[in-house]
Amino acid sequence: METPGQYTVPRVKGQFDGDEERDRHNVTVTATGWQGLKEIAEECGYKSRSDVIDALGHGELVALGHWDAAVNEAIAHIPEAEQDQALEWFEILRQKLLAES
Repeated sequence: METPGQYTVPRVKGQFDGDEERDRHNVTVTATGWQGLKEIAEECGYKSRSDVIDALGHGELVALGHWDAAVNEAIAHIPEAEQDQALEWFEILRQKLLAES
């Protein structure tokens, strides 16, 4: 089960908490990454890709979109007898991350 990022308050374009002004910066990403930012923005209620990047930079967005793939990769390197316990631990960690976001 893939878990989307969490989002709480929509932004006003050009502003951040405390009316922090935005400056222009250049970002180089692949076409896939650019499309992914658009999908995250739409899925989580952000107004733009810039808002997604801003939220990441401010630590507001928890990127758990590929959680299952990362967990499965990690579990593959754990002895089979310990995998169930590790899966339980990862689920507890995921729940904590979601609660903090």
